[in-house]
Amino acid sequence: MNGGMLATTTYAIISSAQLLALFALWRPSGIVWWRADGMAFCVICAAYAISWILLAKASFDAGERSSQARWAGRR
Repeated sequence: MNGGMLATTTYAIISSAQLLALFALWRPSGIVWWRADGMAFCVICAAYAISWILLAKASFDAGERSSQARWAGRR
């Protein structure tokens, strides 16, 4: 039987519907729990920028060997 594949498909459909409902029905509360300022803000922004640089480097290093490139039809 295809119970395993059906379970995966059902899970994907339900989780997608929940995510769609979350985005469609989201209303901001207006409460700010914490706001970075000063040195903390600079450190967080630097860490964010470094993470994007590392992601770009990893993508470049993977190149044509990556499974994503094969899935997209590039060989």
